[in-house]
Amino acid sequence: MTRSRRLLTAALLTLGFGPWTGMQAQDCLNGSLWPSSAVTPDALGAVTTISTCSYQEEYSQITAVVAGGNYTFTCSLNGYITVRQGTYDGPVLGQGSDTLEVTAATAEDLFAHWNVDDQCGTASDCVATTVQFMLNCTPGQATYTFTEDCDAQTYTILLNITSIGDAASVDVEVDVAGNITLLEDLGVGEVELGPFGLTETPAVRLIHDADPMCHRIIPITGFHSACPLMITCGADPIAQEYCYTNNDSMTWLYSASGPGTMRLKFLRGTIESSNYDDIRIYDGTDNTGTLLFEHTATARRNLGPVGSAILDPVPVYYAVDVFATSGSIFMEMSSDGSVNCGATEFDPWEWTVVCLDCEVPNLSYTVVDDCANDEYTIALDVSDLGDASSLTLSYVVNDGDPQTVENVGLGITEIGPFAASDTVDMVAIHSGSDLCNIELANITSTGTCPLLVDCGTEVSDSLCYGNLVDQRFYYQGTGSYPLAVYFDAGELLYGDTITIFDGGDITAPRLFQGTSQMMTGGFYYTTNAEHRLTIRVTSNQFTSCQDGGTTTPLEWRISCLDCVHPTAQFNIVQDCANYQYFVDVVVTDLGSDPMPVIVNSVNSDSLEITTVGTHQVGPFVSGTPVQVTIVNDMNPLCNVYSTTLVNPLCPVMIDCPGPTLEETYCYVANDNHAWAYELVGGGAATLKLTFIRGTIESNSFDRLRIYDGADNTAPLLFEHSASSRRHLGPEGSALTDPNPVYYGVDVAATGGRLYMEMTSDGSVQCGTDQFDEWEWEVYCLDCTNPTATFNIVENCVAREYSTEVIITDAGADDPLSATNLVTGEVVADLGVGVHTFGPYPVDSISVFRVFNQAYEQCRTTSDTLVFAADSCINVTCGFENTTLCYGNNADRWYTWRSAQNVPFTLAFLGGQMLAGDYIEVFNGGNETAPQLYTGNNGGNFAGFAIPSSNADNMLTLHIVSNGSGSCEDGGVNNPLQWTVACGGVGINEAEADLFSLFPNPTNGQLTIRMTAAKAQVQVLDMSGRVVLERTIAMNGTLGLSHLTNGNYMVQVITNDRVQTKRVELIR
Repeated sequence: MTRSRRLLTAALLTLGFGPWTGMQAQDCLNGSLWPSSAVTPDALGAVTTISTCSYQEEYSQITAVVAGGNYTFTCSLNGYITVRQGTYDGPVLGQGSDTLEVTAATAEDLFAHWNVDDQCGTASDCVATTVQFMLNCTPGQATYTFTEDCDAQTYTILLNITSIGDAASVDVEVDVAGNITLLEDLGVGEVELGPFGLTETPAVRLIHDADPMCHRIIPITGFHSACPLMITCGADPIAQEYCYTNNDSMTWLYSASGPGTMRLKFLRGTIESSNYDDIRIYDGTDNTGTLLFEHTATARRNLGPVGSAILDPVPVYYAVDVFATSGSIFMEMSSDGSVNCGATEFDPWEWTVVCLDCEVPNLSYTVVDDCANDEYTIALDVSDLGDASSLTLSYVVNDGDPQTVENVGLGITEIGPFAASDTVDMVAIHSGSDLCNIELANITSTGTCPLLVDCGTEVSDSLCYGNLVDQRFYYQGTGSYPLAVYFDAGELLYGDTITIFDGGDITAPRLFQGTSQMMTGGFYYTTNAEHRLTIRVTSNQFTSCQDGGTTTPLEWRISCLDCVHPTAQFNIVQDCANYQYFVDVVVTDLGSDPMPVIVNSVNSDSLEITTVGTHQVGPFVSGTPVQVTIVNDMNPLCNVYSTTLVNPLCPVMIDCPGPTLEETYCYVANDNHAWAYELVGGGAATLKLTFIRGTIESNSFDRLRIYDGADNTAPLLFEHSASSRRHLGPEGSALTDPNPVYYGVDVAATGGRLYMEMTSDGSVQCGTDQFDEWEWEVYCLDCTNPTATFNIVENCVAREYSTEVIITDAGADDPLSATNLVTGEVVADLGVGVHTFGPYPVDSISVFRVFNQAYEQCRTTSDTLVFAADSCINVTCGFENTTLCYGNNADRWYTWRSAQNVPFTLAFLGGQMLAGDYIEVFNGGNETAPQLYTGNNGGNFAGFAIPSSNADNMLTLHIVSNGSGSCEDGGVNNPLQWTVACGGVGINEAEADLFSLFPNPTNGQLTIRMTAAKAQVQVLDMSGRVVLERTIAMNGTLGLSHLTNGNYMVQVITNDRVQTKRVELIR
C-alpha cells in the first residue's frame, strides 16, 4: 500500500529525533508517531493490528495497558523492536528482533519503536505491526442496562454477568469518586448496582478470583438521564461536560428545587460552524421556551469566556452565560457527520449550572485608552445592584496580587490606570451571595492607540498574513495635513480582505475595501479632521501568505500629505456620430497647486488649469479605456486620479421604417461581448429583437442578458436563467441538438433602445457539437401584426397530416405570405380565410409564420405543430367491420391495439385483389415490427384471419396496389371486407376448427357444432353488416329463412379465438 508521509525537518533531527544519536547500539528511539492515535489491544487476547504500513523509523502508542500484563509485539520483514513505557522516550521494557514480549511495569501507555536492526537503522518501506495481550486465563464478561428514578434523582445499573470465564466466581467492584463497594463470589446472572446520583458515573470492575490479568473494567457509557436534573437553590454550581460525536443529538434539562433564577455558564468548549453543528439554550422545560442562546456563526466558535480555549489557535468566543427565570433551562445540540469534539483544535464542552438564591447585579465596563501615556483605565458602570447592598471589586493585574475596591454602588467607578500591555481580571463580589458574583476576565487596552506619524517622516509597515487572521493597524498624523498610505507590494487571495478606514477604528467610513487582488500602487488618504487612518486585514481558513499561497506580502508606507489635493468629478461625453468620446473634468477646488495639469493615459496631451469649472479632454476612440489625472506639481501624492473610464457602447441605429437588421454571432471561450441598438424615427413605433436560432450553455457557465435601455443599468427584459443548455430561437429552430429546449426570445423596448450582453467561460461554446450559431433580427415595428390560428387535419390511412392556416385579421391592407419555417414552403398573396398546407408525414414538425408582404416585421408565428403517429392507433375490442374498394396506387395503413389484455385478431370476411396488389400484416404498431404476412391470398381473402402475438397486442395492416387495375375501376367485383376483434385465431386456420356448420348451402336452417361450450355467433352479409347475432351452446341451430338468398359470413367468437366461414343461402 502507499501512505502519505510527513518529512521531519532539520530542526527536529537536531533535537535528536530519529535514531537516538550518541548512544550505543539498541535502545532505539524514533521521533515520528504512527498511527496518529493510540491503539487499544484486544482485552480477550486476540491479535490486534497496529498498522498494515508502519515505517521502520516510527513508533506506535499502545493504550489501556494492564499493569503486570504481558504484551507481544511483531513486525514483518524481520525488523527490530524497542518498547518503552510512560512516554515515547521513557524507560525501555524490552527490545529484540521480529517478535518481542514485554511485561508492563505500570498501567501507563507503551511505545513500540520500529527499526531495521539493532543499530537502529531506518527504512521507509511498509511493514505490518501487531500487538497481543497475552493471557493465561479467561476473563468474565458482562452487559448492563439502566433504570432511572426521577423523583429520587438517582439511577441503578442492572449488571448481567454473562460469563465468569475460567474463574470459580467473580467479584464486582464499584468505585464512585473513591468510595469502593465490593460484591463477592458472584456467578452468572444479574446483580443490581446503585443507586447513583444522576451526575455520577461509577467505575465498575469484574474481578477474576485467580488471575489479576483477567480482571475486566466494565466501561459505563451511554447513560444520559431523561429526567430533569434538579438544582438546589443556593448550593454550589454543578459541573457538567460533554464531548460530542458525529451525527450526535443530545438534550439536557435542569430544573430548580425552589424559587430562584437558573444560570448556565460555559467554561470551555468548541463547536463547528452552524452550517453543520448546532446548540440552543431555552428558558423553559423544552424547545418551545424562550430562546436564550443559539449558535448562529457560520465559522468555528468557542462557547467559553475569552481566553478559555486550549486547542484552538485562533479562537473566537461566545462567552455563553445565560439566566432563566422560569425555573428550568433546556439545552439541545445536534451535529453532522464531519468535524466534532474529538477533532484537532476542538475542546470538549464544560459548563456549570446553578440556581441562584440572589439577584444578579447588572453592570458593564468600558476601556478608556490614554494613548499619550500608553495607559488605559476601566470605567465600570453599575446600573443595578440586584439585591446586594453594594459590590466589592477584586481584581488582579497580570496574575499578580489581588487588589480591592470596597462599597461600589450605582454609577460609574473608574479603576486604573494600567499600562497598555496589562491584563486585568476582575470579580464584582455580591455582598449577600457568591453565586451572584460577576467575573470580568482578560480586560486589556483596546489596542486602537495609533502609531503617530510626524509630517516630513515616513513609516513603513508590512504583513505576511496567515489563515483566520483579523489584524488591525492604527495611524495618526501629527500635523495639519491628511495622512496617506501607498502600497509598494502585496497580494490578497480569494476570500481574504483588506479594508482602509478614514478614521480611528473600524467604525469609520471606508476609503477602500478589496479582496482577491494585487495591492501594488494603491494610494489612499484621509479626510477626517484628526488625520487618523485604520487598516484591517482579515483572512479565511484556506491559503495565505504564511502558508505559501502567495509570495507577495503586503507592504505599505504611511506619511503626511504636505499638500491639498484638488476636488473633481470625471464625466463621459459621447460622440457616437464620430465614433469617439470626451471626458469632462468638473473641478470644484484646485487644491494647493494654483495651476494643476490634466493629463491622460492614452496620449501625451496636457491641459493646465487655473480656475474651477468644467474642462474637457479628448477625444478618445470609442471603446478605448482611459485614466485621467489632475497632477499637483508641488507633490504627486496630491494627484487626483479618475477610475479607468470607457464610454458606453455606441448603438447601431435602426431606421423606422426601414429594413430588418440581421445579426449573427458565434461566441468563443472566455468571451465578453455587448450590442446596443437605437431606434431612429418611427414616432410611437417599437424597437424589437427576435432570435431566429442559437444555443447557449447552462447559466452556471455562460450568461446572456437583454436590457430595456442604453446599458446594463436599464430594466432587464430577458436573462438566461436555466441551469442547462437552452435554445434562444422559437420552437423547431434548433439544427443540431437532438433534445432541444427553447426560450423563443422575442423582446420589445418600451423606449427606443436595447442593450444586450453576454459572457462565457472557458469550456463549451458556439463551436461545440450540438451548438448552433446565434442568429437574431433587430427591427422597427410600426404596423399591426396579423392574427391567425393553426389547425391540424389528420389523415391516418395515409400516415400524414395537413395544416389549416386560418387568417382572421390581416392587420393591414397589404397581402400576406405564409411560410413553413421548417420546410421552407411559402404561399404568397393571402388574405383572410382558411389556407391549407401539406401534407406532411406524421411525427414531423411544422412551424408557420404569417407576415405582411410589404413589411415582414409585422407577423405572427405558430407554436410547433406535430401530429403523432401513435394518435392513429385504434384501441378497440369491438367487432368493427370495414369495407374498402381499393383504388390504383393505393398505400393505406391501419393500426389497432386490443383494449383488453388479450391478443387482437384481423379477420377478412371477403374481398378480392388482383395480381401485383397485396397486403402486409405486421405484428406490432408499425412496419418495424415482424411481418406476419404479405401477399394477396390467391386473390381471395374470404376466411383469412390472423392474430397478434406481441406483448402490446397490436396489429398493423398495409394495403398496397399498383396502377394497372383495382376494385375501384372494376378490376375485381368484391371489395375487401374485414372485421377486428379481441381474441385470437391461427394463421391459415392451422389450429383445429372452432366450429363446423351444415348443411352448406342451406335452405334456411343451419346447424352449428362447436368445440367451445358457449360462444357468440354473428351472421354478416357481404357488405360487413351484422344481420343476425346470438349466443349458442356447444351445438345449436340458426334460422336464416328470413334472409334473402345469397352468400353470408358466419363468425364465431370465444374469449381467445375468432373464426369466420362462408355459407350460401338457397331457398
